[in-house]
Amino acid sequence: MRSPSVIGVRRSRSTLRRRPRPRSAGAGASPAVRPSDQPARAAATAPPTPTTHPSGPAETHPQHHSHRPQRPLQSQDTADLKRGLTSRLRAGVTRGCHNCNMIDPATINLPNFIANWYGNPDLPREPLPEQHAWIPAPLRAWHEISRQWSTPLVTLKKMISPEEIEARDGKAIFMIDPGDSAWAFDMNDPNIVYEGQLYEGWVASSESMTEFLKHNLLNEAAFNAPATRFSEAVNFEALERTLEPMTEVSFGGWLWPQPGHRIYMNSVMVADVGPSIEESEPFGNREGFASVQIGSISPKNLEYLDAIHQVEWFA
Repeated sequence: MRSPSVIGVRRSRSTLRRRPRPRSAGAGASPAVRPSDQPARAAATAPPTPTTHPSGPAETHPQHHSHRPQRPLQSQDTADLKRGLTSRLRAGVTRGCHNCNMIDPATINLPNFIANWYGNPDLPREPLPEQHAWIPAPLRAWHEISRQWSTPLVTLKKMISPEEIEARDGKAIFMIDPGDSAWAFDMNDPNIVYEGQLYEGWVASSESMTEFLKHNLLNEAAFNAPATRFSEAVNFEALERTLEPMTEVSFGGWLWPQPGHRIYMNSVMVADVGPSIEESEPFGNREGFASVQIGSISPKNLEYLDAIHQVEWFA
């Protein structure tokens, strides 16, 4: 296992996205038009304040810690990709209450969501052995719950099995991804989750362990769904129509795969929405566009996207 002392924050999108085949427009529909590249817009928020860990790399913490911390390192283009706020996105600003009219993560029931998304469990629930009692309770519960399904619930990343989680330098890595990103919990305060990448420093997440695990489940569900659609360039006008059936979940926010990603959902759909990335160096955010990945339990729930002809949807 990689040492947590050399893990940090930056990550490439190359291991997250694969280019799917384009979905042809319906009969009589206009051909999908791919919007042209636009200049990137600079990030809006001030950088976090660095601190030094006594036994590891430099750590950075969000400047605001409250019951609902402000989102860390958000992009202006995607600081609030909520339906009805298209004009704010175009202006590159976010105003007002950031979790008004959003879904509270506390209301999301993990077993119920998984059963609705993947079907009823096909394996019995078994408690983890006593030797894993040092692992945070929400993480133990996640492993006990997820092991009831033979279908993998996490495929973009890899959850480290409880038997392989090791404490080192005051942290324990519990999840990794193919691009050398990692997530760890704090041994002194297991409710604190850290994001990091190889050869960089840790960054404290604004999400608790419980919220993080729900965020991760929904992020994975947008990709691991029976029916999916993806576009890397949805203009803000089309974005409003795309997200109309869904509501944003008021997660604190991640740095992975880059800052600015948000989750939207309803009872049968989940969308991961983030910055549209330019296709050439320096790979900045493409102004006026968002990247959208939508998953659903039935293809029928995604048919409304066929009417949004200015977007090139991939299935």
